[in-house]
Amino acid sequence: MKHSHKIFILFLSIGVFSCNYTVDKGKNSLDEIITVDSIPVDLNEIVIETEIDNQCPRGRAEPIIKKERYPNTTFTLQSDSLTAIETIVFDNGDELIIRNWGCDYYVLTFRFITSKYKNDTANLPYWYKSAGRLITEVLTGIDTPMDIKRGLFFLESYYG
Repeated sequence: MKHSHKIFILFLSIGVFSCNYTVDKGKNSLDEIITVDSIPVDLNEIVIETEIDNQCPRGRAEPIIKKERYPNTTFTLQSDSLTAIETIVFDNGDELIIRNWGCDYYVLTFRFITSKYKNDTANLPYWYKSAGRLITEVLTGIDTPMDIKRGLFFLESYYG
């Protein structure tokens, strides 16, 4: 299996595992100050410098969700113009949040918020198969240059 396929499988599985992840909305991780070699560094300054010096070949993030398929969709371009957050709110209340990001590479991170699946978090085959099912359900409403079907095939053959 090529290295790029393993990376795709990793990002796909991360999206599924985030279904059980909770976020402390009262704290922004960029507000923290860290210390590197005894020098305090404000993470907000790092982000600002990166935005100014940004020479990414990828270009501006664009919507990948087909509005005609999922009309309850929002697209928010972030301040760096390279990252976007797209959210689909399904009729049953579930959500899909897609982070469209990357500089040298085109990266999509899928985060499903659903109560549809429940199992032990250590049961990786279950979660990989569930991730595949969730992605397959929304595949017709996504327009992306990535070959997601092929990634799903490798994911299924890995844990089939």
